[in-house]
Amino acid sequence: MSNARQGINVDGAGTSANPLVLYGNTATGSPSSATFSCGTKLTSNLNIYLGDSVVNRNGDPAAATNRQWHDCP
Repeated sequence: MSNARQGINVDGAGTSANPLVLYGNTATGSPSSATFSCGTKLTSNLNIYLGDSVVNRNGDPAAATNRQWHDCP
């Protein structure tokens, strides 16, 4: 994926018993912010909100932000 307003976004996925498995994906070119129907949000190539997501990254070293996106299509 390249040049998406928000690259890969995980917000509200996985549980301790069944984590979301996410690794080896490539997202590039996302801007630092973009405008959506809910307003302007900070964006990134990979966002995983850890407040309500459990993700197994299998050692993937790709940098990820930790921003909540609830109710923002």
